[in-house]
Amino acid sequence: MKQIRDIELIREILLKIKDGEYGQEKNVNDPHEDYQLYLMQDAGLLNYKLSKCKFGKFYHDIKITSLGHDFIDAFENRDNFEGTKKFAKEKGQELLKLPIDVMIGLGKQYLKQQLGL
Repeated sequence: MKQIRDIELIREILLKIKDGEYGQEKNVNDPHEDYQLYLMQDAGLLNYKLSKCKFGKFYHDIKITSLGHDFIDAFENRDNFEGTKKFAKEKGQELLKLPIDVMIGLGKQYLKQQLGL
């Protein structure tokens, strides 16, 4: 398995958790999804407790952190997400390869620009 940060999947998972579609308990047997959950906790986007079971890993008490909510606030809207990607590209960077905190900062900066602030 390649260990690659998949921001698209991270965004999707965070939005599902926020909307109650992911649940606070989740059995995960997909190594890619499991790795993204690990990265989200490592980056401070969410917290959870982890147990191993015969069907894979069992995540419970899944909670979005304040930083995770900042990520959602910046990128929940697909147009803002795509706009921030273009904004980063104009600055000579690829958004999806930047550290999470820098991504969120650029997302906030893009939103301020869009709002004329």
